[in-house]
Amino acid sequence: MRIQFGKVIISGLMLQAVLSVSFASDDDFFLKQLRQKNIETQKQLEQTKQIPDWIKAKPMKVDSSFEKVLNKDKHDMLVSAGLEEGGNPEQKKERIVGRWIFISLGMPAEEVRQAAISASDDKAMLVLRGVEPGSSADKTGLKLLSMINDVKPTPVAVIDPTLFSKFKIHSVPTMVENNKKNEIRIARGLPGFKWMDHQEPGDLGVKGQVFGILEEDMILELKNRMAKYDWEKEKARAIQDIWKNQDMFDLPVASKDSKRMVNLTIKSTQDIVGANGELLLKKGSLINPQTIMPMKHVYIVFDATDKNQIEIARKFGEEKQRNNKPVVYMFSKLNKEDGWKSYNEVGDALSAPVFKLSKTIIDRFQIQSLPCIIEGEGDHLLVTEIDVVTKKTN
Repeated sequence: MRIQFGKVIISGLMLQAVLSVSFASDDDFFLKQLRQKNIETQKQLEQTKQIPDWIKAKPMKVDSSFEKVLNKDKHDMLVSAGLEEGGNPEQKKERIVGRWIFISLGMPAEEVRQAAISASDDKAMLVLRGVEPGSSADKTGLKLLSMINDVKPTPVAVIDPTLFSKFKIHSVPTMVENNKKNEIRIARGLPGFKWMDHQEPGDLGVKGQVFGILEEDMILELKNRMAKYDWEKEKARAIQDIWKNQDMFDLPVASKDSKRMVNLTIKSTQDIVGANGELLLKKGSLINPQTIMPMKHVYIVFDATDKNQIEIARKFGEEKQRNNKPVVYMFSKLNKEDGWKSYNEVGDALSAPVFKLSKTIIDRFQIQSLPCIIEGEGDHLLVTEIDVVTKKTN
C-alpha cells in the first residue's frame, strides 16, 4: 500500500462532439437518457463500501521547480518506488532501486526538516510507515508539509509500510540506498548519501541520533479499523442519504389547460465525417430527431410531493395506456428526508417505475409548469399542461 502526498496538478482540454444521433427499434432517445440516469443511480448504490475518509489523501500542488524534476525523472522515481510500468512482477521486486529516507512525525521538527533537505538534494523519497494515532492521511500530509514547506524543491513523500518491512526499519531517521547491482547500504541517522556511496554495501550502523516510530504500520492499522467499521450501517446510511444529493426542481403549478408545439430541429455546427472519410452531414445542415426516430413513448411529468399531481399523472397515464401508448412517469421533486419511502409509494400509486427529471430535459422540452404530458405529434413534440386547480381531487 502506498499513499503519495506530492502530486502535480495537470489541466487538460476535453473536446466533445457537438452532435450524436443513435437509432433504436423499440425505444426512443428520450427513454434511453432516463434509463442511463437510472443505471448511474444504481451504480452509486452498489459503491457504498467506500474507503473511509481517514485513509484518503487529497492531492497537493508541489513547488514548480519540483514539477520539472518529476517530469524529467518520472521513470526513475517509479522504479525507485517499485512501480515501473509493464514487465514481470517478480522482476519488479528485483529491480527496486533508489534512495529512501525513513522518517516519523514523532521525530523533532528540525530532524524531519534535515531529512527533507537531504531527500531534496539527492532525489530521495521520504517514507512514513503510517498515519499518526487517531489521525488521517490528509492531516498527516498537511503536518509533514508544514514542517518542510521551506525546503525547495519539495521532496516526494509517501506512506509505505511495505518498504519499512522490506528494509527492516525499526528506528528513524534511516537512510537506505539500493543500486542496480542490488547493493544495499543502510545507515541509521543522517550521514548523507554522498558519504554512503563511498562505503561498502551492507549495514553501516548508527551514524546519528535516532528515534522511535510514532506511526503504526498502515496495513495493520487499516485491518484494525476495517474490522471495527460498521459496513451495514454505512451502507444503510448511504442508501438513505442518496436522495439528499439529488437535484430537485421547483416548477410552477399549471393554472390552466394549455398546449404548445416544440420543434426539436438542431443545426450542425461542423461537418460530420464517417470513418471512411465520407461526408455524412454538412455544417449548417438542419436535423429533426423526431423525423429520424419518432418519440413512441408518452412522458408524464409531475411533482411527487403533490398528491393531486400524482393522481392526475395516474389518471392520464392509464388513459394513454388504454390507447396502446407506452407511458413513462417523471417527477420533478420528491421528499428528500423520506426519499426511498416516498419513491416507493409513488411507484406503487402509479403501478409503474418512476424516473427523476433533469435540467437537460426541462430545457430541451421547454417544460414550464406541472403536471404536463410530452408526446410526439408529427415532426414536433406536443406539450400539454394540465390545470391542477379545477381537476383537484378530494
